[in-house]
Amino acid sequence: MIQLAANHSFWPKVVKVKKTTVFPAVYQGKEIGKLSVPAGTEVKVISINPEKVAVAYTPDGVMSNAGGAYLQPEETDLFERVRLAHATN
Repeated sequence: MIQLAANHSFWPKVVKVKKTTVFPAVYQGKEIGKLSVPAGTEVKVISINPEKVAVAYTPDGVMSNAGGAYLQPEETDLFERVRLAHATN
């Protein structure tokens, strides 16, 4: 995970959550509640550190309305996506 965190070129743009995940519901930059996102939903990768993946869920595609979360890599399909991307190169 340390090597992945250090090399941004390996990061996928999105990952899928593997279980229902709660994100803050944000509108125009302000938290207005919570959203429960079902397993299989794609979320945007914001950053990866040696321990966690920072992701954002935006139901309307507007990043100012995105709710963020820090997830364990195993809670996403991150490793599968990285393996697939390198298997095809």
